[in-house]
Amino acid sequence: MSLVICTQCNTSNSSSARYCSACGYALPKPVVEEPQVEAPKVQKKARLKGSTIVAILGGVLFSLGVYWGTNRFLNSGILVDKQLGVVSNEINKACPILVDSETRLDNTVVLPGKVLQYNYTLINVVASDIDTSAFKEALRPIILEQARSNPQMEFFRKHEVTLNYYYRDSTGSYITLISVPVPKE
Repeated sequence: MSLVICTQCNTSNSSSARYCSACGYALPKPVVEEPQVEAPKVQKKARLKGSTIVAILGGVLFSLGVYWGTNRFLNSGILVDKQLGVVSNEINKACPILVDSETRLDNTVVLPGKVLQYNYTLINVVASDIDTSAFKEALRPIILEQARSNPQMEFFRKHEVTLNYYYRDSTGSYITLISVPVPKE
């Protein structure tokens, strides 16, 4: 309930009173504030000038050109990575594979940038017992020769794929990584 203050004696009175209860003076009429309702804003339709339309259209066409050009440039790498994924999945279906009495191919993975990695375990070796430099020196030329001459490596040569050979010991500890960019035909 709101109160009305008498302008003569400053006494508080009920808002329904017409005269002050202390001095009898006529009270001012209470001011009733009506809630203000904002008129809805009317949005004006924007008119585009011919030059603005041309600029927007030019921007859209430029963006599409950049998108198309970028996709075209990157698409070959993306498609190669997808094809490598198919190759990797096929190899992994047969894994693990005993390559020889010392080596097991555990799986393959595709890494970004046209890289296929073979993950091997040397099943009868402990990392501390192997000279990694000599190991790499012995295997690298064999891997490179296979990459150059094996007919099954044609896709890798054509698309300049890098082959990684990751080796672990019988305990799962890292031994070495041999990375060979396959030379283009």
